[in-house]
Amino acid sequence: MKEWKLHHYSVISERSNIAYNIGQIPKEAKVIKTFKNTNSGILSSITDLQLLKNKRNKYLLEFLYKYKKYFEKKEISILTGVINLEHYTKIGSFVSDFKKKLKRKNIDVYGYVWVRDFGNEMFKIHAHILIATARINETTFSNLFSKKTHSKYNFQFAKSIGKLTNYLKKKELYGVNKMRAYSKSRKFLTPKKII
Repeated sequence: MKEWKLHHYSVISERSNIAYNIGQIPKEAKVIKTFKNTNSGILSSITDLQLLKNKRNKYLLEFLYKYKKYFEKKEISILTGVINLEHYTKIGSFVSDFKKKLKRKNIDVYGYVWVRDFGNEMFKIHAHILIATARINETTFSNLFSKKTHSKYNFQFAKSIGKLTNYLKKKELYGVNKMRAYSKSRKFLTPKKII
C-alpha cells in the first residue's frame, strides 16, 4: 500500500504559449502538489518543477552509484561530453551515432545520462552527457575524437564523476513542451553483464 496519496493540487501559472522558447528559458513550476501520508495524516507539498529536478537527480545518482567502483578500479572509462543541440535535436540520434562510432572500435557502451542546458559552453543550446564505456586507452580516445575538429560535440575523459554529477544536479531545467530536459539509458549495464 502506498504511504503517500495525492491530496490536492493548485495551479501556480498557466502553461506558457510562448513560441520562441526553444530551450533558452528555464522551466518554471506550474502546479503545487500536496500529498497526504495515509498512516500519519501529515501533508507535504512540492512543485511539479521540484519533482522533475528530484527525478533528474535520482538518474544522476543511479549513474554515479552504478559506475563509481568500476571507475575507481579503472575497469571502465567515463566520458564527459557536450553535445550541440542545434545539430542533434534529438539526443537519441546522437547516442545512436556515438554507439556506432564506438562499436567500430569494439568498445561497449554500458550506460549514459544526459541533461539539457543553455549558456556559456562552446554551444549555446547543448546537453551534458556522461557515458560509461569499456576501458578506452589514450591512443584509441585520440583516434576517436582528436582527428578532426567538429562543431557537433566535444568529449574528454572524466577525472571525477562525483564532481560532475553534483554540478549537473544544481542546473536549472531547460526544454520546451514535449522536449525532455534530461534522461538516461534504459539500463545501466556493467562490464560483467556485457561479457
